Amino acid sequence: TGTAFLEQLLLTLTPRPDALRQPPEEATFAAVTAPLWHYLDRLHPLLWRQGRDFPASPARMDAMLKNGTLRLSITFNPLHAQQKAVSGELPKDSYGFGFREGMLGNVHFVAIPSNARATAGAKVIANFLLSPQAQLRKADPTVWGDPSVLDPAKLTETERQAFNAVVPQNMP
Repeated sequence: TGTAFLEQLLLTLTPRPDALRQPPEEATFAAVTAPLWHYLDRLHPLLWRQGRDFPASPARMDAMLKNGTLRLSITFNPLHAQQKAVSGELPKDSYGFGFREGMLGNVHFVAIPSNARATAGAKVIANFLLSPQAQLRKADPTVWGDPSVLDPAKLTETERQAFNAVVPQNMP
């Protein structure tokens, strides 16, 4: 998560985002990355241990957030704070937020190996996992608290309302 956060900062801060779509070039590296280093130089004094040390895992960050050592924890899941607040692992007033443009994130894939013995059954499971019912269950913070991969515009009004009931509406 820390490396992805740095990548996100670089994407957001650099005046040359096009350069990040190419292999790095020694001649332009300093100019492309300079805004990131400048930002980090200003940020580090404000961080836990002045940015000289970082928690080893998201779980450690959550524990430190809960006990007040940290004021911010980072994760790929925009519903993480909601899920952890429901489970009691974070304070009830915890909330998630994200970048409005170009946000890096993780996705989940369901693959059926080419040598699978029961491809028809695997397809049934894959299709079920993409169903509104399964995605709604996955989004429920008491179950998993992970966002749906479904396009809300393709859901029925009833399905949209069900998702709106469990997913915060203030997410980017």
